[in-house]
Amino acid sequence: MHHALLIKVCGVTTVAMALDAVDAGANLVGVVLLQSSPRCVSLSMAQAIREALAGKAESVALVARGVDDASLCIASTFDCVQFHGEETPEELREICATFHIKRAMKGFAWSPEAAHMWDQCNLARLVVDSATGGSGQRFDHAAFAESRRNLKTPILLAGGLTPMNVADAVRTLRPEGVDVSSGVESSKGVKDPRLVREFIAIARR
Repeated sequence: MHHALLIKVCGVTTVAMALDAVDAGANLVGVVLLQSSPRCVSLSMAQAIREALAGKAESVALVARGVDDASLCIASTFDCVQFHGEETPEELREICATFHIKRAMKGFAWSPEAAHMWDQCNLARLVVDSATGGSGQRFDHAAFAESRRNLKTPILLAGGLTPMNVADAVRTLRPEGVDVSSGVESSKGVKDPRLVREFIAIARR
């Protein structure tokens, strides 16, 4: 049993969805503040979700370089801010300083070089996308295992995880946690409580 495995359910769009994720056993629940995303929520909804999660799970606001100041102000009130764009370590540090963001995570496509670079940035976690998004390249499990031995930042594995493949991913890659979004949805932005429960139960088995 992987009781200690962290589970992040990302892209919830209502308070009910966020609380369903907590009831199912999620440790972290994420809202998206990127206008380009079909899972983007209004700033008032983001605040309502953050308030509902207080004391129950870690709230995470997902942003990227170029989001407006109002979104970053709201994001800074969350337990953690996840950056998911093309920002450099310097830009990330600057944004965190300007908006008084105490805890940050960074999402990126896995490469040993990128992991090493972000590992130097005093982040709470690295969110590693192991899916290669149609490039046809296989994720290199051996290279991942080898290079992450030298990392001090905990890793959440993301990218195409579903109830069908999460057990295998946890077993072979041994991340500190997993991050799921579309893999537990009935449609974009709508989490299926049954799939969320199934995903978490299987991941922690």
